[in-house]
Amino acid sequence: MLRMLRAMAVGGHGCYSEERVRAFDAYCQKTSRRRAFAVCILSPVPSLLYVIILEAAFPLAPPEEGWAANYNAWIRMYCAGIVLAHSLVSLGGRFVPDFQFPRRVVACTAIATGTIYILVCIGWAALWVYPLPFFLLLTTGPYMVIWATCFRCIVDTTCLRQVQNLRFKLLNFVKAVVWICALTLFYPAYTALCATQTGYLYVFITVLPTLLKTGMKAKLASYCRAVGQEDQISSVIQFTIEVFHSLYIINCVQLSTNAALSTLAFVLLDLGPSLLNSHKILRGARSVSPSPTKQIIPPVPTKPRLTQELGNRISRTMPGPVWRNASKITFRSAASRRVLLMCEYHLVYEFVESFIPVAYMIYLSILYHLPNRKYYPHMAALQTDADLHRMLLNISVFAVLETTSLIFFCRVVQRKLGMSGLFQLAFFLEDQCEMVQAWLFLWMPYCLFFTVKHGGVDFTLKFAWIH
Repeated sequence: MLRMLRAMAVGGHGCYSEERVRAFDAYCQKTSRRRAFAVCILSPVPSLLYVIILEAAFPLAPPEEGWAANYNAWIRMYCAGIVLAHSLVSLGGRFVPDFQFPRRVVACTAIATGTIYILVCIGWAALWVYPLPFFLLLTTGPYMVIWATCFRCIVDTTCLRQVQNLRFKLLNFVKAVVWICALTLFYPAYTALCATQTGYLYVFITVLPTLLKTGMKAKLASYCRAVGQEDQISSVIQFTIEVFHSLYIINCVQLSTNAALSTLAFVLLDLGPSLLNSHKILRGARSVSPSPTKQIIPPVPTKPRLTQELGNRISRTMPGPVWRNASKITFRSAASRRVLLMCEYHLVYEFVESFIPVAYMIYLSILYHLPNRKYYPHMAALQTDADLHRMLLNISVFAVLETTSLIFFCRVVQRKLGMSGLFQLAFFLEDQCEMVQAWLFLWMPYCLFFTVKHGGVDFTLKFAWIH
């Protein structure tokens, strides 16, 4: 069991490609610390503004008035359908790197999928009942069929067939999508448990999503390795799952009757993987350099200078010409690049765990003053400003602890590895900007709007409005 957890701790066993290392070095040389800090702070802002605008600009009507009166709810769902289609096409492009999907294809697929999806949902609600029970879960299957059909009709299959090992790459992409969709099935059930359980039994069930998340990231990383794109996709997968997971964890802390006990349980669950990942990173660093306190991963210059630097370091401990130690040079270079990828994994993990609570507090503070507040069960229960402040205080404890963990890890990376965690995090957010923003624009509204009455969520499974 311990060996399995160690294997899954960081989520991947690959390394940076040489091209990505050089891109990282170039980014560090041309980017100021102020810009890197701004990138990390501002990256979640667009998706947060998007959610707030949807809440403020599209006030909802009571669900009892029927599907026709709730056109604003359909507009929100239409936007979500377009964003999800865009995210899936972008992810598919990473699994099939030999074929670049034109922006026209991405836009047409997204708009066509969103349009057909919302028309199907409106027809379904008109013929049966509004709101549909567990609307988002019930329509996941039809949505994927619509998306696949639109993608097949719009994309140029003639050019796509020329891609080497196309079937294998698409199969891994489909597997990854299936696992990501599984998130939308497990976590609502888990949220229902959190809403009904109290005391130490509640603390026990907090372990379940952590185990699921860890295993899922390891499984998805294996699909990335299979297509040779681990350094390009794996951290995005990590980011995607962590955002979804963190949003639901925040909901669980909020629903708990013992917030202090809940916070302690989640902090302890977060502390274990953090320490294990840090140990694995430092152990990998020692395999590159006998002195972990020195800069073992210097800013990577051109390839000849890198080879010369590694050759000089090896020649100090091993006599003979450098050419005899070519395999050793390759090993050390690969070891350094492996540490870089592990650092990126953990920085992404800590970053998501830090900004999600802060974004959630901002969202709740604004939603509290909007008309849509009454359609969210957890917000409708707030009678006074003091109730809101108490809720925000519970979340702020989690936010402070996670932010402290991120800062501490950046300091460890700076001291032990001689590189800036801030710059590597900013490099990831800019290098993978399209994918990061696409998944933020998807998961933020999906998770935050999930419990709205118009979504047909009823954890008691009575569905009184149907009768």
